[in-house]
Amino acid sequence: MNTSIKPAINRQRIIHSILITAAAGLFLTIIAPLGTSYLAFGERLVYWVGLCFAGWVGGMLAEYFTDRYMRKMPKVGQIIIHSLSAALCVFVALFTFFQHLPISLGLISFFYVFVISLAITSVGAAFKKQDSIDAPAESKPPALLDRLPVEMRQADIYAISAEDHYVKVHTSQGHTMILMRFKDAVRDASPLKGLVTHRSWWVAEQGVQSIKRKSRSADLTLKNDELALVSRNGLKAIRESGWVD
Repeated sequence: MNTSIKPAINRQRIIHSILITAAAGLFLTIIAPLGTSYLAFGERLVYWVGLCFAGWVGGMLAEYFTDRYMRKMPKVGQIIIHSLSAALCVFVALFTFFQHLPISLGLISFFYVFVISLAITSVGAAFKKQDSIDAPAESKPPALLDRLPVEMRQADIYAISAEDHYVKVHTSQGHTMILMRFKDAVRDASPLKGLVTHRSWWVAEQGVQSIKRKSRSADLTLKNDELALVSRNGLKAIRESGWVD
């Protein structure tokens, strides 16, 4: 299996949001708001679950777009864009699959989805902000950067490998050798998230490009196209950390 690490997208978060979206669709099917009680249960289930997932897709697309191209936009503006995108997707889906429905119901649905998305997105943004306040240490740069050559101190650390009495630090701007113990180098890489994949290798999560599992090991490719060693225990640690299934 070939798995790419994408720190910006958390698989658990996506699964969690899909389950919540499906539950919301089922709940709306049961209570049948906005005069949808006249629909048969099966049609109502398709209607509400479909609209909930249409809104979810719209919100995810907007989140990807703003995170990639509009990071400097004020958070309020991003929240409004997310909510409008979700409501617009619901509106389009509504009249694509339920063309016989009155336009007034579509406009009312658009308004309600926008308001609900606005509330949900605002709560999510508040939790994100709180998480960043609760974990200030994660913004502290690794002490290991101070040991790198001056021209490499703005680089991203991909991995550390032991080379006799030296360690080789693999970065986005090349690699360098440092005279120090492997375990001290791993310690100084904190607070970067990473794993000891082999007795002589530590790999940062941000440095992984892909992982191809084998029976007792794995091929772990860094973003600089180098291969990192993975032992049996290292593969176990990778699996327990959710880097691969």
